[in-house]
Amino acid sequence: MSARDFCGPMSPFSDWSDSHTDERAPADVQWSVDKHRKRIVDFLLQSAVAVEESSQFESAAKTEETTEELFYRLAEEWSKAIGNSSSLTAVARHPKYREIIDLGWKVLPFMLIDLQRNRRFWFPALHEITGIRPFDNRDAGNSERMIRAWVQWGKRKKLI
Repeated sequence: MSARDFCGPMSPFSDWSDSHTDERAPADVQWSVDKHRKRIVDFLLQSAVAVEESSQFESAAKTEETTEELFYRLAEEWSKAIGNSSSLTAVARHPKYREIIDLGWKVLPFMLIDLQRNRRFWFPALHEITGIRPFDNRDAGNSERMIRAWVQWGKRKKLI
């Protein structure tokens, strides 16, 4: 991209980018002046583009979700999408549920708190992320005991 691409009639650099021929100056001097003028304009334009890109990056970084915000947004979308589905397989294979699992260990505190408060079906996700089941096998299917065991485990691990 050249300086001329940016320099139209309203450009702040138009005075610098327009070649001005001074009949009194020798051709080689005029060429040198034009060459330096072009370098200065190119530098100023590159600086302006860099500043613009930098501010775009900063605004994008400011709008980026935290892990907690991302978790709760995905959890709400997942809950709405599955509704009152009775198929545990469909619930656990839902794309939003999979996105949450893909967040890994960093999402465990939020998942455990949500399990404790909202009683959502996080058991497969918790097992997939941690590789454990902190409850007695005889308690499998008893959601209250499973929730209690996961919450106690989270507290022991200082996750919640």
